[in-house]
Amino acid sequence: MQRLIIILVAGTTVCTTLFALQPIERTLYSQAQVDQIEKCIVNGLQSTETTQQVDAAMMLHRVREVAPAHDWDRCIIPLMHILNDEDNQPPVRLLAAMVLHELRTKRGDFAISRNALYTDNTRVKRYCTLLARARLIETTKL
Repeated sequence: MQRLIIILVAGTTVCTTLFALQPIERTLYSQAQVDQIEKCIVNGLQSTETTQQVDAAMMLHRVREVAPAHDWDRCIIPLMHILNDEDNQPPVRLLAAMVLHELRTKRGDFAISRNALYTDNTRVKRYCTLLARARLIETTKL
């Protein structure tokens, strides 16, 4: 009887370990859900309220990691408007620059490099310069 219990415990342990080590391949969101999320984010980025813009940019930052295969093209232009608007507060512009940098698009990189050269705010200029240099180093390594 003890042998049977030991064999059952050992078998259960082995099976549990094998199933635990199997990769789980599932997507959290369907393509339709990601498209709907992108529409909501774009609406938030195009809002005139600063808090909605910040919330939408942070949401994009978080959701982009969950759906890395999605291109998020509709969010690029609103983020560029936030970054390029000199009337926006520097933290909001820095957040837009960070998200544009993470999206890895030519349009976003161009907006960051232009702000590194031509913006009047020294804080935004410094941060955009760092992002532009990081992208340049990244592309030259390839």
